[in-house]
Amino acid sequence: MNGQATKPDAGRAGFGRRTSPRRRADRRVGIERFGRTPERLRITLAPDAADLFRAGRQTIESLPFADPVMRSEMAPRLPRLCAVADTADGPAVDLACPAELVGLADLVAHCGGRLPAAHVGWVLSSLYNIACYLDWAGLVHGAISAEACLVDPARHDLALLGGWWYAAPLAAPLAALPVHGLARLAAAGQLRRPVADPAQDLDAIRALGRTLLGCPHGPMVPDHDGTVPPALAAWLNGRSAGDPIDDYAGWRAVLRAAFGPPRFVPLPVHARDLYGPW
Repeated sequence: MNGQATKPDAGRAGFGRRTSPRRRADRRVGIERFGRTPERLRITLAPDAADLFRAGRQTIESLPFADPVMRSEMAPRLPRLCAVADTADGPAVDLACPAELVGLADLVAHCGGRLPAAHVGWVLSSLYNIACYLDWAGLVHGAISAEACLVDPARHDLALLGGWWYAAPLAAPLAALPVHGLARLAAAGQLRRPVADPAQDLDAIRALGRTLLGCPHGPMVPDHDGTVPPALAAWLNGRSAGDPIDDYAGWRAVLRAAFGPPRFVPLPVHARDLYGPW
């Protein structure tokens, strides 16, 4: 098992570093280097990750849809391959990426290091929807994190575009794990013979929720500074039983307990606010 992913490069901390009016050399996270043009996301992998690149590319190209209705609902939330390139830095893919999408990690930084709790709600709802799709497709993503997600804050849309190099069929041995995935499996005592399990994605979603609320390294505290409802904190501190459908149903009950009936809470942040004009 290739468990050691390279550590994040703290010197490339977001999509905001400009190198030209139309292209940004943005950030490295583990084995991935992210770059943006107005309608594309380029992900370049480290040269020694060619095997993961081939597997991830095959996964992206073969993501299934049961019918046109599922395709129309899920395709915007998933990667769509536009081009493949061999670069001096390593193998790369260009993925479709509408200009209004911003890195979730960049949005959190823009908001001062944490999102308002109501906006954590729609982010995690989108990810639970994707987790249910992955379970139907027989896959585990394996690398759900703020760095892997892009969002349209104004419309509450999310796409899981990064991290597909770690994806594996359900119950298959894991070829590699990102650093945060290794830490979670180690804490659960599951590093000896790790296999792809939906609980890995579902626990990653809860960990992401804590990160978005400013608690990446410890449990949430109910009513932390008066803004985190107890029902939300209790859910994020818990562990998944491993069934995406059950988790999604439980999550919807948590949202109602925490925030009441569904309502749209505006978050008027746009790509130009984070990155300037393309």
